[in-house]
Amino acid sequence: MGWHAEQWSAFGNVLLGTGAVTAGLWTVFNYWKNRRSEAARWLQGVFRDFYLDNRFEHVRHVLEYEFDESAGPLLERRITDRHVEVGTDELRLLKELDDLLNYFEYVLYLEGQGHIKKSDRQAVFEYWFEIMSANERGALRRYSSFFGFERIAEELATSNIDYVAVYGSLMSGLTGPDAPDVSGWLAFEGPCKIGGVLVDLGDYPGLILTPGVDGAVVGELYRVADRRAFHELDKFERYDPLDRHASLYIRRHLRLIEPTLDAWVFVYNRDAKNAAEVPDGDWRAYVARR
Repeated sequence: MGWHAEQWSAFGNVLLGTGAVTAGLWTVFNYWKNRRSEAARWLQGVFRDFYLDNRFEHVRHVLEYEFDESAGPLLERRITDRHVEVGTDELRLLKELDDLLNYFEYVLYLEGQGHIKKSDRQAVFEYWFEIMSANERGALRRYSSFFGFERIAEELATSNIDYVAVYGSLMSGLTGPDAPDVSGWLAFEGPCKIGGVLVDLGDYPGLILTPGVDGAVVGELYRVADRRAFHELDKFERYDPLDRHASLYIRRHLRLIEPTLDAWVFVYNRDAKNAAEVPDGDWRAYVARR
């Protein structure tokens, strides 16, 4: 080729540089290939443990189909009414729920450490995180925050602050002489909207939760500064955590429409099929007109 020594030297340097780049790219390729293989192994393991091992079979069924009847009331009591005795079956369910939450904490830890991608976790568990994010699963979200399941609480956008949303005779300007004085224990946050239907029960309204029926109830949101407020509000609303069935109202933990956060709400616990619906879900405007 008639090249001089300097040209051959330059050509050799080009080859060496190209080889170094190729080797570097190959190293990166093998690194990411190994990482994806490792992620696949992690993912296979968590899938097998969650879906094929029967230890989560019962609690998955409860979370999906029986939350309002069993898990929800139990978790709500553990947050604000721990003096209520827990039965043997309830203790077993609590353990299963704790195991489930710990498992999801583990999965989120793997994601945080880069062992699996968020898209990997969503591919396997998105359905269950959507269930936990549903409006009526507020008790599970508050429980996760209250008892230190921090990764779950963050993923589900759950606050560690207790809020109370009121919509009737506890709203400002509508309280009667028998209303509890909790002004020092609740801090006004602003207006809110609660999902459900409001009905006229005479001297006071009732919030009804009807699956498949959309509605927005006008209310006021308060931050709980002192948890003694729960005791006073429960007495006023005739909610007895020792006897939920006989209670006039049930205190539920639900996700509000506006703002999008979870709050304690008193839900009417009787048959209200003959009660008139309050237009626009606005008790204040309704009382002013009648």
